[in-house]
Amino acid sequence: MDLKQQIFTRLKPKAKGFGFNKKEMMGIAAKIADNLSLEEDALEEDVNAAIDEQIDAVRKQVGDKKV
Repeated sequence: MDLKQQIFTRLKPKAKGFGFNKKEMMGIAAKIADNLSLEEDALEEDVNAAIDEQIDAVRKQVGDKKV
């Protein structure tokens, strides 16, 4: 699974309440993937932690705007 798809998979349940469609969520996943700076040999745990950190940042920004 490529990084963008992995991010999308982790993003989907966390952003469900914001009403994004699949195309919008894939766009967000692509932006997150572009902003991640990981070593080539990063452990899966490190990758998941970095993804979750970026997703939480996006949720805070979107949540602030939706409220």
